Amino acid sequence: MAQEFSLAHLTVLGCAPPEMTYIAAMAGYDYVSIRSIYMGLLGEPNYDLANNKKMLEDTKTALKETGLKVHDIELAKIEEGRDVKQYEPAIEVGAELGAKNLM
Repeated sequence: MAQEFSLAHLTVLGCAPPEMTYIAAMAGYDYVSIRSIYMGLLGEPNYDLANNKKMLEDTKTALKETGLKVHDIELAKIEEGRDVKQYEPAIEVGAELGAKNLM
């Protein structure tokens, strides 16, 4: 059985999900792992696909054109005082993109 690989978004965090998808395809990856949950950390790019419909559509186009799949979305931080319901829109978008995991 051939091994399959996913390009983690942290590897190319400066690239938005559509660009990351094209890079992954050119590099021979099978999947992408998209960081679509914005944590609001200093210097962190905001790839919140649930609230950026243009980027979501561009990501869908990139996935379709490359044939790549979404392995997972990230980064769901669970800590005291955090309302995990805030992740619902990102999880829904991840499911819409075919993601099977949440990291």
